[in-house]
Amino acid sequence: MVGAANESRSILRYNLDKEGGWVPFDSTDDPERPGVFIELIPLLMEYAEIDAVEYNLPTKRGVVALFKGNLDFDFVNPQWVSEEEAKDFVFSIAILPVTENFIALAENQHMAQDTQQIYGKLVGTVAGYYYYDDDLFKRADFRSESEVMLGLAHKRFDVAIMEQTAARYWSKIHQVPIALGAVHTQGDIVLRLRAEKKFLLPRINHAIEMLHQQNTINEILEHYVGTVQGN
Repeated sequence: MVGAANESRSILRYNLDKEGGWVPFDSTDDPERPGVFIELIPLLMEYAEIDAVEYNLPTKRGVVALFKGNLDFDFVNPQWVSEEEAKDFVFSIAILPVTENFIALAENQHMAQDTQQIYGKLVGTVAGYYYYDDDLFKRADFRSESEVMLGLAHKRFDVAIMEQTAARYWSKIHQVPIALGAVHTQGDIVLRLRAEKKFLLPRINHAIEMLHQQNTINEILEHYVGTVQGN
C-alpha cells in the first residue's frame, strides 16, 4: 500500500502538494475527485510491487527535495525539464498526454495567440516550474496555478502559461472566462525517477503498460476532464 512500507518491497518517496499545487493532477478539494495522481499512484505502485511513502510539501520545496535526493520520483513532461536537470533522472514511458498553452482572459484572447507578441512581456508562471523559453519573457511567479489564474483575473499580467486541464479547472473554480492561445509545449506526462533508483524502471514501465491495456488511466483522466470542460 502507498504510505505503508513493506520490508520485502522497494520503497519510493514522493510528494503530493495539497496546498494548491498542480490541480487537478496533484490534489483537489473534491473528495469524489481527490486528484489524478492520488488515484493513479496506488494502482501504479501495486502493479510494480513497490511501496510508496507520501510527503506533503509545497510545490517549490517538493522540487528542491527531489533534486537533493530526499524524494525519489514525480510526474513531469520531459519538455519541462532542462538538460542540466535531467541528468540525475531516468524517465518512464508515456502515462498521459498534456498540452500547455499561453492563456488570456476571454476578452483578450488575441493577446495569447502570437508568441512573438508575448515575448518580452510579463507572463504568469508558477514558482519552481521550468519554462524552456523563460529567457524570452518576464516571469510573474506565483505559488500555484490557482494563484496564476487569480492574477490573470486581476490583470496583473495579460498572458499566463498553463496546462489545458488545469487551466479549465481553475477557470471554472474561480469563474474566470479564459481563452486558450498558442501552444507552449505538447507531449506526455511520465514518471521522473532518481537515477539511483533506475533498477525499478522496468517494473514501473510494465505497470504503466498494464494500466494502459486496462484503459484505467483514460478512465481516471476522463473523470476529471469531464468536470472542467466548457470554457
